Amino acid sequence: MPFLLLPSCSTKAETAQLFLYTDNDPFMDSLASRIESTFKEKGISLISHNASRKQSLQNSQFVSILQDNDKKPVLLNIYDRLSANLLIEKAENEDTPLLFFNREPLLSDTENTAWAKKNVYYVGTDAEYEGQAEAEIAADYFQNASSFKGSKFDKNGDGKLQVAILRGELSHQDALSRTKYSTDTLRKLGFDVDLIKVAYCDWQEEKGYEEMRKMMLEGANIELLLSNNDAMAVGAVRYLKTIMKEGESFSDQFFPIIGVDGTEQGKKCLEEGYMIGTVFNDATAQAEILSALYTSIVTKTEKPTFGDNVIVNGNFYKVKGTKIHH
Repeated sequence: MPFLLLPSCSTKAETAQLFLYTDNDPFMDSLASRIESTFKEKGISLISHNASRKQSLQNSQFVSILQDNDKKPVLLNIYDRLSANLLIEKAENEDTPLLFFNREPLLSDTENTAWAKKNVYYVGTDAEYEGQAEAEIAADYFQNASSFKGSKFDKNGDGKLQVAILRGELSHQDALSRTKYSTDTLRKLGFDVDLIKVAYCDWQEEKGYEEMRKMMLEGANIELLLSNNDAMAVGAVRYLKTIMKEGESFSDQFFPIIGVDGTEQGKKCLEEGYMIGTVFNDATAQAEILSALYTSIVTKTEKPTFGDNVIVNGNFYKVKGTKIHH
């Protein structure tokens, strides 16, 4: 019996709550792992909650921890960014600061009240730059817009660049920005962009595989495939490999493919010649920003400052990526 009493006498370990939209996303798995290790270095254990891509489940998980959380900041990778206002309201009722990450809430929701302006943060990536960087990788590969016309890359000889896009979710801010800025930048660089297909793949490799299969069956004349993340690009590559003809290189048979994130799978596809580039999404930097913000909130000290690669706008912190290509 005396041994059973020992745990209640020990000091309660410091913990923090981590909410993830899924555990089936290669980049998010990497980011969550970096966050856990960064917090562990400070002696903080993370208690993880997986929403399995269901906002209703995440809502109930979130509400269930609020009262016993001692007003400590909560790390929140929200599934549906349009539901942020509801969770911010519940957090305000319990005076619990929120550190959103990866999936960006609407600015209007984060500034809806004086409390929210002070206690709601977002940490993510500079998705506008990532879209721009994808376009620059493509332009380098084609050499330039004038070189593209009539080259072997201009498969149908019409002088236009036929582009297909594998897009993340409809409402996700990074999907929107990566799509818009990649095509806008190609046009600024002088390419006559013909956007022939946009397929929504929810960031998932299997959906990238399936949408690529559909495009090829439809006979789409693709001259450049841009993917909002590496996982969907890897799925597309996986399908294309099933229809490759022997004796011909992948690049001669198909079209250049560019992703975003710089995951291990993405970099492997690049090294093996199936992708021409990706844009590194710095999970380590984002984890360190979250950890530093968490500490400054808990200790009520001045907010940390970061290097030139971090764009700070109010309580929004966005890390600029880097191009990875041959």
